[in-house]
Amino acid sequence: MSKIRAAVIGVGYLGRFHAQKYAQLEECELVAVVDGRQEVRDAVAAEVKSRAVEDYRELLGQVDAVSVVTPTPAHFAIADAFLEAGAHVLVEKPITETPEQARALIARLRDDPDDDEAQRAFDQLAGPSDAVD
Repeated sequence: MSKIRAAVIGVGYLGRFHAQKYAQLEECELVAVVDGRQEVRDAVAAEVKSRAVEDYRELLGQVDAVSVVTPTPAHFAIADAFLEAGAHVLVEKPITETPEQARALIARLRDDPDDDEAQRAFDQLAGPSDAVD
């Protein structure tokens, strides 16, 4: 079985923990850590023995899963781009700035007929459609 190719987008305080956990998993290859701050991304990349990347778009289509651990205003665009590219996406809370953005991400996932497992996870987390309000 091939390893899950993962990345962490945003490696500040919480993102660093995500990177450490992915790096420890035998089933996972931490492809890259991404941050706009060079000193932060370089330090975390060195710590977890991964590649440092400035722009998350370099990784679209290159990873199976990402953690989005950026400031909330960036969550929607990043999560949407990786979902569009077919990656599994974990987003730190709050998922987005607005309920409308959260619904748009959930709708994108529901439109993927090949992702039944993720669909069930989102249904459990989101509950009824008014639960994101």
